[in-house]
Amino acid sequence: MEINMTGRLARQNKRQILAAVCIWMLCLTGCQTNRGTSQTDGGKADAGTAFPTTYQLSGEGVEMDLEIDAPETVSFTEGTITERTFDHEQAAACLMRDRENTEFRSGVTDTDGHLLSKEMIGDMPLESFGWGSNSVYYRYKDFTGADSVFMQQETAGDPCGAYNLPEYTKEQDFSFGTAEEALADVYDTLEECGFIKAEDELETTTYYLDYETLRENEEHYDMDEIRHDELNRTDWSEADNAYLFFIHQTYCGLPDYHRESGMPGRAEDFFAQFMVEYNADGIIYLKGSQFSDYTKGNRQETLLPFEEVADRLKTHLEQMMDGSTYEVSEAVLCIDSQPLTDLEESVIFPVWAFHIKEARADGYVIDSEFRVNAVTGEIMTGAVR
Repeated sequence: MEINMTGRLARQNKRQILAAVCIWMLCLTGCQTNRGTSQTDGGKADAGTAFPTTYQLSGEGVEMDLEIDAPETVSFTEGTITERTFDHEQAAACLMRDRENTEFRSGVTDTDGHLLSKEMIGDMPLESFGWGSNSVYYRYKDFTGADSVFMQQETAGDPCGAYNLPEYTKEQDFSFGTAEEALADVYDTLEECGFIKAEDELETTTYYLDYETLRENEEHYDMDEIRHDELNRTDWSEADNAYLFFIHQTYCGLPDYHRESGMPGRAEDFFAQFMVEYNADGIIYLKGSQFSDYTKGNRQETLLPFEEVADRLKTHLEQMMDGSTYEVSEAVLCIDSQPLTDLEESVIFPVWAFHIKEARADGYVIDSEFRVNAVTGEIMTGAVR
């Protein structure tokens, strides 16, 4: 499986899912993308016009030196998005090795719940499964995905578990199977659980958690941020090798990042709809959130050329008048949505997500994300990262 290193580090090239008896189709006819490296022309971008892969622009207190993660061309059709429902009993029967040997724990609301294995490993259930109205998690044994060995969220200035996923991008096949074989099994399982459908368009990023790199990255901190190397494992082996998949739903070839507490998800792998860790035992960890159904409309949207979008953001930052300076390092083309009047359906639109480091006059440095509507050029609320 090939990784596209242009723009966002380690973004997986889009892989179409193969079903058992039919070819998996793109989720929406007419939503087409083609990743590449051409420069845009002036004026409004017509469908098929390319976006740049890098871009530089300077202003008063603003420096843009951008890596651009976007398809080479975009044909975007307006549409709507609704929450996808699933049957938690069906999912539990699919994921859990011993569904019958579990006990139920109620959640905070009527739509939440947990199933815990009665068999224990130390003080932890052998496996656990939990669900909410549009979220799910599953854990088997002592899965590798702890902050002591890898940190999957791109936080800044955190002494306890700095972001290190780029260290796991070396492509390799482990003895229990190839990454392609593991991902195919994951897709089959997600469909059997009712989380994804054959017509979904998915984009997956793969990381390779080899035990030697895991051992090198192991760190343990207490609540006072004091490191405790005496807690490090001494028994790392090939049995700990695993693949880590971040699986995004996409619309018209643009990734959708799930939301937290009503705020748009940041444009990074951590906010994929599904995070799955897979080793010789199969799926040992799964986290899913806000998987959706997309409905394509009829109207084609025309995206602004990137130069115009970048200039609008530069002007906006220059006008902040707060004494801060801004370094803009990356722009990701993705989708966002806004609820319609019934609140059950939301309209979809393309946005540019800019990753920005703000150096404030009081000495604080803040990593944030500003979004700009790719059709209208409207500056949207920045989300502190």
